[in-house]
Amino acid sequence: MLPLFFMLTFSKMGVGTIKVGMATAILLSIFIGLVCEYARHKQAKPVFEKLQGIFNDMGKVFATVVTLIIAGQTFAMGLKSIGAIDALLHMASSAGFTASVIVLFMAVLTFSISALMGSGNAAFFSFAPMVPQIAEKIGTNVADMILPIQLSAGFGRTISPIAGVIIAVAGISGLSPFDIVRRTLIPMLSGWLIMLVITFTRSGQIMQLLPFLAGIIALIAAITVLVKKRAQQQIAREA
Repeated sequence: MLPLFFMLTFSKMGVGTIKVGMATAILLSIFIGLVCEYARHKQAKPVFEKLQGIFNDMGKVFATVVTLIIAGQTFAMGLKSIGAIDALLHMASSAGFTASVIVLFMAVLTFSISALMGSGNAAFFSFAPMVPQIAEKIGTNVADMILPIQLSAGFGRTISPIAGVIIAVAGISGLSPFDIVRRTLIPMLSGWLIMLVITFTRSGQIMQLLPFLAGIIALIAAITVLVKKRAQQQIAREA
């Protein structure tokens, strides 16, 4: 919590005259943690062993993120090279789709990939490098286009049974990852739909997307009913 405390305190919401970035906040927090650990152990060796553990974990996370970024950019450049983006835009314009429909399509695709892969970063980094070019061609704001895509990646990860956070929580609680996902499925789907409605309402595009959003809600409802029926049939067979 210390990095978050420093970044919120030394910002426009608190002390605006002092600027503390993320890297500075993390280093300050590590230093405070080292001081507290030294006061507890009264020895320097175990403290620096834990510091080495922090650096090792940071290296693992850094390697994963860099790999995802490189893989995502390679995927995006491949799509650009084969003309997939131009084909998508041409197909959308031929069908009479507006910019908001394309953004919704990418948000749904990112949400689905995140739910299947268990990683929001993998899905987001696959599509994020393409957003500026698409936004320029369809004449929309990059921020308005990339925000629902980024949030969709986060929502999709939370309903994936192979996501790291779901597996960790399931291990701590002694439950199956599928039990955790069944508990989070409805709240996360509802939150994702509300996020889309709020995002497109603020951009003034909600009326263009009402038929598509209604179709998504109907599809989710149908899938939910189907899953419940299968679960009831399974219970009946076991009984």
